[in-house]
Amino acid sequence: MEETLRSLVEFVKTASPLVWDAVLRQVYVTAVTNFIWLLALVVGLVVLVKISLHCRRNYVVAEAYTLDGWDRSDWATTMAITMGGAVIVIVAILIGLTETISRLLNPNYYAIQMILQNLK
Repeated sequence: MEETLRSLVEFVKTASPLVWDAVLRQVYVTAVTNFIWLLALVVGLVVLVKISLHCRRNYVVAEAYTLDGWDRSDWATTMAITMGGAVIVIVAILIGLTETISRLLNPNYYAIQMILQNLK
């Protein structure tokens, strides 16, 4: 299998260097796109944490009375939902980060994978 893949890569490199370069560039484009999405997820994470901290402060203050029309359980529910969302975003960031790093460290593998997917 490894020999077959190696011969396929050599064929593509020699027969059509333009195709190989385009596929390799596409791997880098995908990695950069993933990185941009990761930055957006980090911004979303910061927003979720700030909302959760705001709810935590208001949860403590709302112990004796309602605050902004919300009682203690409303603040606790919102805090729990935002923290749950933050955990989901952290997992998505970790998955995306590993995917992006692997594409940048081993672009030839993903280029071969793209070629094989298009041959099916």
